[in-house]
Parts: sequence; structure tokens; C-alpha cells
Amino acid sequence: MLSLRHWPIRQKLNLAIIGTSTLAIIIASGVLFGYVWFNMKSDILENLNAMGEAIASNSTAAISFQDAQSATETLSAMHAKPEIGLACLYISGQDEVFARYTAAQSSNCPQQAPNDEATFSDDRIRLSLPVVLDRERLGSLYIERNLTDLKATTELYIKVAILVMLVCVLISILLSTLLQKLITDPILALLDTANKVSDKKDYSLRAQKRGNDEAGRLIDGFNDMLSEIEKRDSELDQAQSELEQQVKAAEFANTELQETLGRLQKTQEQL
Repeated sequence: MLSLRHWPIRQKLNLAIIGTSTLAIIIASGVLFGYVWFNMKSDILENLNAMGEAIASNSTAAISFQDAQSATETLSAMHAKPEIGLACLYISGQDEVFARYTAAQSSNCPQQAPNDEATFSDDRIRLSLPVVLDRERLGSLYIERNLTDLKATTELYIKVAILVMLVCVLISILLSTLLQKLITDPILALLDTANKVSDKKDYSLRAQKRGNDEAGRLIDGFNDMLSEIEKRDSELDQAQSELEQQVKAAEFANTELQETLGRLQKTQEQL
């Protein structure tokens, strides 16, 4: 592979335009994706926390009277949220589950109430909240929520981002093809004129100027250089012609001088 500096100028322009556009799109998409993804996680956690606080508040009476059936009915309200896979109620001071709700038979509640915190894993959120009545802690509520909706949205966003990226790359290729002609055509025309001048040694040729940009000023300088060379060649031809005439005159004078000397020698011999 040739070094980048040896690439044709069209390929360099294509690489610069398409590469810059693609990199900018990738960076912008990555930043936007990160922003949207973290906002979605934050919204999911906020909604889960609000629902958990409502369930915990409605469970205070059931825990106070240790009514497991009522607590189970309260937890069953989470059935409206298919993302909720598991919910467990614990009574403070007891090491067993007081009531539970499971959307899948394989889900099991932790044996003890987890610490009051929210944790994220690859496929779910685990949230533990206190159940409080009049500032007295009665127990804990533990909820597990899957992230299938977040994953689906993420996959959709990635597909859309890839599609947008491909469309933008195609547009940048088209724009690059159109715009590079404004830059490369004058330079290539100048190169063609330079090659003709070099091959034919015809300094009367001139490059065609197409604009007043840097390429136009370069063509002006090139044409001025050709004019100077043509002028100097003309002066050199004229000087060479004058020199040839002087040489011929000198040769003619030398011939006459030799003839005169010859006549003088003959005259001297006769004398």
C-alpha cells in the first residue's frame, strides 16, 4: 500500500471528507446513545422506585397485622407490569419471606432482606426499599425487574444509528464527488498543461483559469512563469541570431583579410 502522501489528490480528498464525516457521525451517535441509554436507565429506576414506594406504603397494614394474604394481594398489583419478575416482602427481625409475587416459577426470593439499594446487572435491576410507618421500619420490599425493554430499545437505536450512518456516508460520498471536482479539476488541468509544455517545449501554452481561489492564483503564477520563459527564449533566440550574424560578418572579414594578405604577399614577391 502506498504511503498516504503518495496518494492521488482525489483519494486524499475522499478520505478526508468521508473519514471526517464518518468519524463525526460515530462520535455524535456514541454520545447520543450514551445519553439516551443512561437517561432510560435513570427513568426505569425512577419509575420502579416510585412504584416500589407505593407498594411499600400499601403493605404497612398487612405487615402490621401480619396478614400474608393481604400482602400477597398487594404485591400481585405488579402483574400489570410484565417487566417485574419478582417482589418479596420481609418483616423486620424475621429471616423468612413474608409474602411474594413471582412472574416466573424459577424466580426465588433471597432468604434475607437485602440492603436498601438499587443494583444493576446485565439483564435486570434489583431494588430494595424500607417499609416504614410513622418513622418506624416494619420491613423491607425487594423487587427484581428485567431489562428486556431497555435491550430492545437499545437494539432498535443501534439499528437506526447504523442506518443513519450509512445514509450519511453515502451522502458524504456524493458531496465529496461533487465538491472535489471544484478543487481537483483546475489542478489536474494545470498538470496537463505542465506536461504538454514539458513534452513539446512550447512555452506559448497557457493554463485555463477557472476561479480566483488559491488554485486560480497558482494558475496565474504558472502562466506568468511561462510568459517570462517565453520572453527570455525570444530574447535568447534574437541574441543568438545577432551572434550568428556577427560570426558570419567576422568570418567574411577574416576571408577578406586573408585575401588582402595574399595579394600583399604576391605584390611583395613581385617587388
